[in-house]
Amino acid sequence: MRKIIRYIKDKTPNREALQRMPLLRPVAHRLDDPNLWHFNRRSVTRGVGVGLFFAILIPVAHTILVVIAAIPLRANALVSLGVTWTVNPVTLPPLIIGAHTIGAWISARPAGEAGASAPVGWFAIVVDWIATTGIGLVPLAIIVSATAALSVRIGWNLQIRLRWHRRRQRRA
Repeated sequence: MRKIIRYIKDKTPNREALQRMPLLRPVAHRLDDPNLWHFNRRSVTRGVGVGLFFAILIPVAHTILVVIAAIPLRANALVSLGVTWTVNPVTLPPLIIGAHTIGAWISARPAGEAGASAPVGWFAIVVDWIATTGIGLVPLAIIVSATAALSVRIGWNLQIRLRWHRRRQRRA
């Protein structure tokens, strides 16, 4: 476990590295907000939500967007960056299939079936499949990020209650 934590710490950019990134220079002065770096229940919950939302919505090259979104939302930047790593080549296919299923449900047609007005051909089928998946990505990102953020918040509150309960038992 220590090797994993050390690996994550080595690969995660620190505050100074983020401030030196060319795309973050316009907002570098805002990186001094304590909520971006401290682990408290509000900033961590927001960090999980923001990180998962952008990881699902934009599966590639989302690191800069996550940090930029974390700044006005006062989410923990490190947690946001770490959570984006949950979308990887192993988890991406189920997410895409789930987004396509949700998109087909929203557009009220069976999954994998091209639209009735679309010309028959492989290009039309691919374009329709991508459009249906794109329609489903937004609700999937909202649902997954909200559920994960709510789970973190509930888990954090349960942990605090358990600590208080143990403290009361020790003092009694």
